[in-house]
Amino acid sequence: MDGTIDVVFWIMSAGAIGAALLVVTVKDVFRAALALAGSFLAVAGIFFLLQAEFVAVAQILVYVGAISIIVAFAILDKSSGDLTSGPDLLQRGFLNPEDDDMLDDAANYAMQAVANLSPKERHNLDEVSETIRASIRRFFRKRLDRKPVVIPIIHEM
Repeated sequence: MDGTIDVVFWIMSAGAIGAALLVVTVKDVFRAALALAGSFLAVAGIFFLLQAEFVAVAQILVYVGAISIIVAFAILDKSSGDLTSGPDLLQRGFLNPEDDDMLDDAANYAMQAVANLSPKERHNLDEVSETIRASIRRFFRKRLDRKPVVIPIIHEM
């Protein structure tokens, strides 16, 4: 039985280290957040192996559950550089259902930030995407002192 526990320990350790390396090397924020959750789950598994169940459950509830994600969908007109739709915000694990009005305020804040870009910057999809991401994070940092993972999805038409 001890040999099995050792093997599981080494597998979970390698998984935690591998996931942590992915967090700092992947360029996609969503995949980095998933890798971070995977790393936290592997560490929680190690705590279970060490018979520290309370710490393992706390690890899962506090860290894995604390990754807050906001997805911003928008449509960008290629010719004018204007947002023709959105950003529409979807969130998981960040706001209570009664705080949905705050999502509308954040969307308006992001629209204003995009409107303040120069015409040249508005034609650059990466610039618009980064402006939306940064403005939504700034909005929630000012309002709630929290920093969600913001994933902008911009479609050009």
